[in-house]
Amino acid sequence: MASFDDECDLFAIDIDIPSPASSPKLPRDYQSEEAFLEVKKTWKPKVETGNIGGSIRLKSKGTTKQDSQAIMHAIEELYFEKEYGKAAGLARCVLSSGSEGEIRSVIEKYLERCEEMLRRRQVVDEALKSDFGNQGF
Repeated sequence: MASFDDECDLFAIDIDIPSPASSPKLPRDYQSEEAFLEVKKTWKPKVETGNIGGSIRLKSKGTTKQDSQAIMHAIEELYFEKEYGKAAGLARCVLSSGSEGEIRSVIEKYLERCEEMLRRRQVVDEALKSDFGNQGF
């Protein structure tokens, strides 16, 4: 019969882990001076002059976090410019393309808000038509 040492080779594994003191830990956001200067050569600020929605390309798959943020900003811009119909249309388009996660719940909330504002506008327009429609305004 084999000895205990022959049967339990599992505990004989030699793992060579460097000690934390031997390898300096760099901060998560570390960037060397050379890498920074290389990025600095080509970097330009992104300037938004309105109409964020005109520059958005909706993808069916593989939406990045930056794409999601751009979509959110476009919907928010349209909402705060009181373009509720356009914001709702963009939100419906994004939701039908299968967006997932946190962005989906936020877009659904904006869609609800836009639809509510459109209903309110319709009620106000109908009230104004009934009050002033016969007076030639």
